[in-house]
Amino acid sequence: MPERYDNRQFRRVSLQLPLQHKLSVSGTAGVGVGWTRDVSEGGACVELPEVLRPPLPLQVRLHTARGPIETEAQVVWGAEAQAVRESEAQAVWAWEAGPTGGGVLHGLAFTQMGPLHRHILRTALHSRAEAGPASVRLPLQVAATCEPEQQGGAPLPGVTEAISREALSLCLPQPLPPGTPVRIILHTPHEPLMVKGTVVEVEPPERQQPGEAIRLTVRFTPLGWYASLYLGLILMALS
Repeated sequence: MPERYDNRQFRRVSLQLPLQHKLSVSGTAGVGVGWTRDVSEGGACVELPEVLRPPLPLQVRLHTARGPIETEAQVVWGAEAQAVRESEAQAVWAWEAGPTGGGVLHGLAFTQMGPLHRHILRTALHSRAEAGPASVRLPLQVAATCEPEQQGGAPLPGVTEAISREALSLCLPQPLPPGTPVRIILHTPHEPLMVKGTVVEVEPPERQQPGEAIRLTVRFTPLGWYASLYLGLILMALS
């Protein structure tokens, strides 16, 4: 039997996870995407590209490293937002919400959740509270090209191992030193996504094996909202 929650009794944990939502209203269709900012057993603060007015009921799917979490939810508050047209080759609607920019902030209360999904949520929250980064890396293998930005850096073919909103780990045929600025092209089934970042960690030499790929971690230069949404779509579609 799904469990109902009183959202006020739970402590929130900073946790960035991609999410899908669908209106639980007769006659409506379509799926929206976004990211969580913080999560508790009773609800979440989320960034969405559109304004949803309380008290809309939603079907929500969160993607975690331990599997998906599906729950019924309700919009309990929503921030006002202003649409801004980006004058780029592809015009994209961006949203301003508070000093950090990004999506429109909303508060969701989880109304019904099955025991298995509740267990996954509690495990994810417990792990984050103990150690992990707010932006959780989800396992994902997709072909990638890593291009060092310094003059003369040759593109390196590779494959990702895990991706979050802030960083990714990938395997390359040769190491790049920490501090190297790079461009990474993710070759998704739909259209490529280019992100910029800096190498922050490299597999130590004693763990490298001749002829085997070398693992690196790249922290992104802050992504724009469009890129964040597309990255969330990739994670939900392929992870």
